[in-house]
Amino acid sequence: ISRSTSRAKEVGIRKTIGAARSHLMYQFWGEALLMTVFALGVGLFFAELLLPFFNSLSGTELDLGLSANNMLLFLGLGAFISLVAGIYPALILSGFKPVEVLKGKIQVKGDKSLFRTGMVVFQFTLTIFLIASTMTIRDQLDYMRSKDLGFQKEHVVVLDVTDQPNRETGFMGLIERTNNTVELLNNQLASIPEVEGVSTSLHTPAESRWINADYRDTEEKIHDFNMNIVGHTYPELMDFKFTEGRSFSEEISSDANRAIIVNQAFADEHGWEDPLNSKLLSPGFDDHEVIGVVENFNYSSLRSGVEPLVLVLNPRIIFSGIDNINFNGTSPTISIKISSTNVPGTIDKIEQAWNQVNPGIPFNISFLDQAIDNQYQQEERLSKIVTFGSSLAIIIACLGLFGLASLLIVRKTKEIGIRKVLGASSQGIVILVNKEFTKLVAISFLLAVPMIWYAIDLWLQNFAYQVGLSVWTFIVAGVITVFIAWISVSYQSFKATTINPVESLKGE
Repeated sequence: ISRSTSRAKEVGIRKTIGAARSHLMYQFWGEALLMTVFALGVGLFFAELLLPFFNSLSGTELDLGLSANNMLLFLGLGAFISLVAGIYPALILSGFKPVEVLKGKIQVKGDKSLFRTGMVVFQFTLTIFLIASTMTIRDQLDYMRSKDLGFQKEHVVVLDVTDQPNRETGFMGLIERTNNTVELLNNQLASIPEVEGVSTSLHTPAESRWINADYRDTEEKIHDFNMNIVGHTYPELMDFKFTEGRSFSEEISSDANRAIIVNQAFADEHGWEDPLNSKLLSPGFDDHEVIGVVENFNYSSLRSGVEPLVLVLNPRIIFSGIDNINFNGTSPTISIKISSTNVPGTIDKIEQAWNQVNPGIPFNISFLDQAIDNQYQQEERLSKIVTFGSSLAIIIACLGLFGLASLLIVRKTKEIGIRKVLGASSQGIVILVNKEFTKLVAISFLLAVPMIWYAIDLWLQNFAYQVGLSVWTFIVAGVITVFIAWISVSYQSFKATTINPVESLKGE
């Protein structure tokens, strides 16, 4: 469209020497078709080239699938775009009157077109929306990774003992066997000064699901809670904070068969004012004692709040009185707290100790903090995809604005020439042109704000712990977009100021 003025005389000459309007329409549509077919080929090439990268980024296995149906779809898309792209030159330019064109009386009022202006506003609305979304998603990810979860997650390595043999002894036999393994492993690790603690647990905070159970109390109220089977020193190793009572003790023999530890959410859900002198509200449970209450800690993803939790050494205490249980079949793990000095060397020593205790059993180890971060891979992928989407939206918006600025400069060429003759500076002319496009960005910003507020608030509802929407997110997104618009427009306007006024005014 911005090049239409320069082709107006071409249209006038062709019509003067006998070209029909239909011939000109075919010409312009043919040019649009050639450009679209070329763009389609380049697009398919880059789609095939970058598809493996996108699959890796999004965790999908998409295939471009150049089947006959898809090729027809692509060709149909190309034909449609060609038709739309060629409408303006085909219908408008071909209708120019040769006499007016050759006298230089034709005007292309591109900047007054509601459709074209609306498209630019739409592009920048989308750009602002994606920039703000990228910032919010990144802030939420950083918040979840830096939030104090209420336990020690750094410098804790987890040994997976899923592959232990003799599992035919059953679940309780597997728990007992793991405890025996820890005792043997402790003897081997005692000589390693970097090892600060060892314990077992059925679940780790990096897992999305723990044992879930419920029971009906004497008043027919259902109490739902999660459970973890742990070793004596697990609360100390994970640095759980006790609000009341104490941790498990190997020196108190009754702990192995009677003791349970609950979190504050469990005590609150049961309405206990004195948890240490309270019992589970059903006569079906074996004899038990609440020996401690720990502060609520986020043992599952931050997408959900802290739910009632029971820690036990012997699960039979709980199994005896529950009505329903949901168990995902997880095998026990061994958690080892290490110092921050010489971590690779410490891991090698732990592996040597493991091979002595369990020769032939694979050494499967992971870092707890990394495993917890992996819970948010979906959000990490979304962040990367939206970031790339924002980049593409910015490029497309810049191209649209670049074209619209070019069209405006074509219309204002003589005006700019007159202003320069009258003493206007290049800087003043650039600001004058930028001011018109800043209005479009301002409209885009006003349209984008409610969209951002609604969509981001809806997404944040997936998390029990939210970073929240910040006013600065909107401000920064708007400033970035204005800056991008000024860069796109300033090139064209500055280029126009370098034209000699004699050249721009000699047609008058």
